[in-house]
Amino acid sequence: MRNGRQDSPEELDTSPRAAWRRVRRAASGGPVPEDPDERAAAYDLALEHQHALDRQRYWAPAVFVATALLAAGVALTGATWVWGTVPLWLAGAIGHPYLRAQARRRAALLGPGGQPA
Repeated sequence: MRNGRQDSPEELDTSPRAAWRRVRRAASGGPVPEDPDERAAAYDLALEHQHALDRQRYWAPAVFVATALLAAGVALTGATWVWGTVPLWLAGAIGHPYLRAQARRRAALLGPGGQPA
């Protein structure tokens, strides 16, 4: 029992597979690990996500919008079911900057000077 709560069996598991699951969960928005090694690994993984999204910051939204325009063109000339994909492509264009901001916030939380575990 830590911090007044009962530990789950996964938190007590010390296998590399369980540790990697905890690291991935922490990097993507789960609880901040108390173990400094797991926290450092989660920070590195969150930074890697942030860098990958930052590399795509200009072309990814443009590709989503271009694909939405292409889908709209196809829908106008033929298969009307393609209209259903247009909002999905536009959501990708809008969601990409949101994911970048979320990855930046998560890396700041896990990094040095972030929230204590």
